Amino acid sequence: MPRILDGLLEVLPCYDVFVVDQWGCMHDGEVAHPGAIEALRAMRSAGARVVLVSNSSRPAAPSIDILRDLGFADGLYDAMLTAGELARLWLDDARETGRIRSAWSLLSPPGPTSVLSLGGYRMATRPDDADVLVVSGITFEAEDAFDPVLRVGLERGLPLLCLNPDRVSVQPDGGYALCPGTFAARYVQMGGQVRSWGKPGPEIYTAALAHAPGWRRGLALGDSLEHDIAGGNAAGLDTALITRGIHWPSVAEVPTARPDPTRLAALCAAEGPVPTYALSTLRC
Repeated sequence: MPRILDGLLEVLPCYDVFVVDQWGCMHDGEVAHPGAIEALRAMRSAGARVVLVSNSSRPAAPSIDILRDLGFADGLYDAMLTAGELARLWLDDARETGRIRSAWSLLSPPGPTSVLSLGGYRMATRPDDADVLVVSGITFEAEDAFDPVLRVGLERGLPLLCLNPDRVSVQPDGGYALCPGTFAARYVQMGGQVRSWGKPGPEIYTAALAHAPGWRRGLALGDSLEHDIAGGNAAGLDTALITRGIHWPSVAEVPTARPDPTRLAALCAAEGPVPTYALSTLRC
């Protein structure tokens, strides 16, 4: 059973590195969650390293710009890592070595800051001409919206590159959008091959902890049992579930309410990963 906290001050002195998720934990994409900036400031004031990790498909630089717009100053953390940044490095190498000549994007974030836009990758005019399928954006369409393209990829034996393993994300209005991980899982069910970056994979945690040399005890915080808690547990970190994120309907009457112990235990039993702690929102 996770220990339910009212704030991080109860355990803050126990840790010398914090690995902190963004969306659903620090902010909702439009505003910072109340208490989040102060919580990061308290971590830094305690002398701990703070590394932000995100399954965002965008590279690190535009993600940092978004944080600045939301009021998160650069000095609140030591480093920022995204699934998109790890994918960008892999894609650059694949392009330079000729392993990937053209890609077909099922779903990509709008604007010029996506991995595909920034990298100048050659986009196929149709999936039949692509070397690889890529999914990196969010959508409110149904899970089967891209099945025709996935079937083409399956017939041709194309790998699917998933630049964000998340399955759903909570939007500012409280609704849910489908993330790339939903379509990657669907492709696997069809029999396709998927290459993914980000949490809960070990690569992003190895990169994060490299920014805290000599660390002794770390805490990973996030709102997803499947990604933040499972990934943090596997990396040898204690973990804290922020329940105001994607799981709040399962554990409380409203997003910011203290999680109900019985409902939280049932959720963990159903999902599998068990956090060390749980608290409603990222705060001191």
